[in-house]
Amino acid sequence: MFAGVAELTIVCILTLSYNIVFAIVSQCRGDMASDPSDARDTRSDQQHGAQNVTFVLGGGNRSRQVAKIKIVNLNAQQAEHIKAEQLRHKDNVLKMQAEQKKKEICEQLSIKEAPEVTAGGYSVKLNWKQPEIISCQYSEKLKSAEHLHNLLPKHTKITYTIKMTAKDKSTDVVYSGSENFCSVNDLKPGGNYSFCVIPSIGEFTASAPSPEAKYSLPAEIPSTPPMPKIVAKSKSSVTIRWNAPSDNGALIIEYSLEWSMDADYKQVYCGKEKQHKMVYKFTPGSLTKFRVKARNEIGWSQFSESVTYTCAAAAPEAPPTPECVDIRVCHATIRWSSPDDNGAPITSYKLEMDDVDTGYGFRVIYQGEQACYSCSELHRKSIYKFR
Repeated sequence: MFAGVAELTIVCILTLSYNIVFAIVSQCRGDMASDPSDARDTRSDQQHGAQNVTFVLGGGNRSRQVAKIKIVNLNAQQAEHIKAEQLRHKDNVLKMQAEQKKKEICEQLSIKEAPEVTAGGYSVKLNWKQPEIISCQYSEKLKSAEHLHNLLPKHTKITYTIKMTAKDKSTDVVYSGSENFCSVNDLKPGGNYSFCVIPSIGEFTASAPSPEAKYSLPAEIPSTPPMPKIVAKSKSSVTIRWNAPSDNGALIIEYSLEWSMDADYKQVYCGKEKQHKMVYKFTPGSLTKFRVKARNEIGWSQFSESVTYTCAAAAPEAPPTPECVDIRVCHATIRWSSPDDNGAPITSYKLEMDDVDTGYGFRVIYQGEQACYSCSELHRKSIYKFR
């Protein structure tokens, strides 16, 4: 169709994700691979990072069609994207390595032995060893971890945190400091305690606490109950309530409530309840005391402080019949005994007289503090009544 060597070049631009493909289709006679220019193009493409792919499109024995596809490298923007991805990958690898080293350091910070406990009544003294990574005294198994010591903060002291777990499973931090010993005070009788150590330095904290050290105190009699309270009262009854004291390691079995209106106390209740209603006809204005104690399997506690109850005062009782103790002409002295004051001092008396002859009835002739009165200007052969 063409004389000599004729070439028809068609350039096609194809977009494949991140690549731009230039397709150059050439029709020629003979073997394209033998063309020296092709070799030069191939070497140039390889220097620029391109790839050449050759395949047969069709033709007979006398001629054939060959297509050469050149895949050109990504453009500058896409190259930056790949570079950023590579940097991110490198950062992730570095982070993973740092996390692994941190994990190894935290594992080496753990103390392998329980702290030593020295008993002292209601207090204990605890001592513990340094982690091997701090003391640099490595066992043969940990010899490979010696390089981790250099990763620890150089000017930061190690901090030991002591956690105490009580019988009720509550956990408290009882010490935090750089010393490898401490004292724990105010432990309770009958308590079961366990202690563990958690070292930390800078951003590194031991991955696990040390084994626990245990300490127990024997049970004792209950603590002294608080003073009971009067929660309800009347002229014929009083209700007393109290709070449970510390059982000191042994459950409280019962309470004993006692009362007194003089120097001697008597038991008025014994049982498990923490409240009692006492029915009694209290004397108005009388002073009554109550106290309580508790018992567990070890024994009785001391008595609480006494709470004082004063029954409300009432009006005095009716005085007895007055008497005439001195009778003269036109004169008489009336005297009477003081009645029960029902809890409040008597401040005055009122004396009334009835002159029967006049028919006026009883009239007040005296009001005062004295329990006697002298009447004058009485008439002979007259009848007088006094009350």
